[in-house]
Amino acid sequence: MPTSPQFLQIANLLFKRVQGALKMKLIRDHYFNMGLSVQVKQHRLEVVPGFTTSIAKYEGGNLLGVDIIHKILRMDTVLDSLYNLYNSMNSSDVSAFHNQAIKNFVGNIVMTRFNNKTYRVDDIDWDARPTDTFVRKGENITYADYYKQHWNVTINDMDQPLLLTKPTDKDVRRGDKENLYLVPELCTITGLSEQARSDFNVMRDLAVHTRIGPDKRVATLEKFLNQINKDQEAQKVLRPWQMSIASNAARIPARQFPAEKLLMRDKQNQRVIEISYNIKEADWSRNMRNVHLLNPVHMQNWMIVFPGRAQANAAELSECLSRVGPGMGMNIGRPTVVELPNDRNDTYLQAIRHNLSEKVQMVVAVVLNNKKDRYDAIKKNCCIDNPVPSQVVMTKTLSKKQGLMSVATKIAIQMNCKMGGETWGSTIPMSNFMVVGMDSYHDSSNKNQSVGALVASLNKECTRYFSKTEYHPSKDDLMRNLTVLFSGALRKYHDVNGSLPQKIFIYRDGVGDGQLPVVYHSEMDQIRQACRDSAGDAYKPQIAFIVVKKRINTRLFSQEGNQIINPQPGTVVDDFVTKSEWYDFFIVSQSVRQGTVTPTSFNVIFDETGLHPDHVQRLTYKMTHLYFNWQKSDDAGCKSVFSAALKYVKIIEQDPPQRSEPSTSSAGQKRIAKMFNVSDAQILLDNIPTDYSTCTDEEPDSDPDDPDFTPDPLPSLANVDRLSLAAAAVDEGASSNEEERRIRPDVTHQWRKRPLDKQEREFSKHVSIVCMKNCHLGPV
Repeated sequence: MPTSPQFLQIANLLFKRVQGALKMKLIRDHYFNMGLSVQVKQHRLEVVPGFTTSIAKYEGGNLLGVDIIHKILRMDTVLDSLYNLYNSMNSSDVSAFHNQAIKNFVGNIVMTRFNNKTYRVDDIDWDARPTDTFVRKGENITYADYYKQHWNVTINDMDQPLLLTKPTDKDVRRGDKENLYLVPELCTITGLSEQARSDFNVMRDLAVHTRIGPDKRVATLEKFLNQINKDQEAQKVLRPWQMSIASNAARIPARQFPAEKLLMRDKQNQRVIEISYNIKEADWSRNMRNVHLLNPVHMQNWMIVFPGRAQANAAELSECLSRVGPGMGMNIGRPTVVELPNDRNDTYLQAIRHNLSEKVQMVVAVVLNNKKDRYDAIKKNCCIDNPVPSQVVMTKTLSKKQGLMSVATKIAIQMNCKMGGETWGSTIPMSNFMVVGMDSYHDSSNKNQSVGALVASLNKECTRYFSKTEYHPSKDDLMRNLTVLFSGALRKYHDVNGSLPQKIFIYRDGVGDGQLPVVYHSEMDQIRQACRDSAGDAYKPQIAFIVVKKRINTRLFSQEGNQIINPQPGTVVDDFVTKSEWYDFFIVSQSVRQGTVTPTSFNVIFDETGLHPDHVQRLTYKMTHLYFNWQKSDDAGCKSVFSAALKYVKIIEQDPPQRSEPSTSSAGQKRIAKMFNVSDAQILLDNIPTDYSTCTDEEPDSDPDDPDFTPDPLPSLANVDRLSLAAAAVDEGASSNEEERRIRPDVTHQWRKRPLDKQEREFSKHVSIVCMKNCHLGPV
């Protein structure tokens, strides 16, 4: 069977030709069926279905991974949007209109419908017009004439500005160094605006078309594969290469972890007890009704700020909090009530500053909508200018009376964390260890600057964290100042525990396959240096470095009789669809009621802890239970670690106060200690757009810069014979197998082949899983 990278690259190129033979249209990197597009007219959006495919080598052989994806297009052109923006501003200030237009459109991906090509908008040239000329084949021609002659497209508005797109690195490598000018009238923006993403009605209506259940997903993918096997034009591409494709999904081995035991307190607040949950739902909200939080904090001094129109909502929230608090062990007193004359940003900030004192434990701001600038202003004020724990709540969240007690419970849990309490813990049979989450974020206001964020656990239950962020002058995902961040975490751990951790588990998000060697060499060197700086050369903790990937196209399914369903939470796959040269595995940690669940990929690129891989997997699964924004397991191991820090960075977008060594020289600095000294406070941020009473089981992991964004929180791949769908087959810049083995010489994959011993069988059982991967490649 051919396994060389060159053959796999050819195989992927051939499969792209197959899709072209099926009359599908290439948009960026994927093929879409334009004839099956669906218009969501009430929101002026169009949903175009397509497939993402890749052929790569796995432990099960050369496999084809396929999944369903969707391209979201706006029905309005960029010119329509420019006119709408101008009319909405009600101002003759052209400069203000230009600035707002640049803010709205620059950085977006647009598609020209006449050839289905996509471009990034880098600027708007307000002086350029379609009547301007450019040189083509040695002759001057206007943009209007060019589009008419070569594309038979007529431009109607000759007074519109032009969009400028700069050549990409790939364009420059092939000799295209000139800027391109696009006509707004011919361009459509792809993806969703921030406003649309936060609009529940928009996302709900799109989900009708994009959130596909496992049974329909598998049926659609099998139909696609059967179409390839029957289509004569497609077969003309495959036959010369003796390539055939299986038409049904692979059956692969998997294991099932039991429901986790979570630590809370009894009603008398006397002792720590264990609670569990129904594994099929992975939801322990009902199980918490008769117990107290693990470490509840009484809230007697707090402030609630609201505009006059939200007075009734604020009163109901205050009343519900006082009622639900005692049931969780929290005594919540009456707040200081601050009613505002309006809902302007400055009004909120002035009211908070005027009424804030050292005794205030929490500021609750009730807002009328989810305007980002107001939320950012409140958070910046409460995190930077006048540090105090804060909670922002929309009136929409409080409007449904029948679910208000449930909403108040969730809000109280969040506030308890922010004030230094603990909600629940995990039973981890290990001591002297630290779990670290790391991620990087590209600053939207400065494209050449990134922010690195690190959060590290400080106790055995992983309920208290140290956190720190640093800017670094780079637009890649590498963390350049990791030594400083890691040293701060080790110092804080020593302050809290009196010793340094002997085992450190690092969960690193935001790393592509092609970056693995660079990330390993760069970041592990910095981590080792931080250890030496903390305790000298003699301190050599055992470290495991685990790369987390949530945006993957691997799909796992379970089969009950003739029905295809989502696998249960706790399903682990570490064979067949994993890579032979990697120490990697997939975990399904969520239960979803709509759509298809997406597993999370974990790749252990370095491990000297001595733990059996099954125990590393179990620790990872435990970490998915420690995201305190909801009483469910989350979709990414250690999301509680890196998610909180990154949300903080995205909101504030500047370096927060130093949290490792808080001072007590002023009231403001004392509040910093309360909020950020994580031996006393769990770092957790509220998510203002969430409507707790109506939130879906799984929200899209959306990326505003991703032109292929699909609001299906579980993007689909499509092949029918493996329990998972693979990531890209041949990544540009991907490291060779030899390099990947060299960077972790002590990690092998033989552990997957041996049977589990008795102790391991006690916490997992074998199950069979279906995966949408398949491909039979004949000899070349």
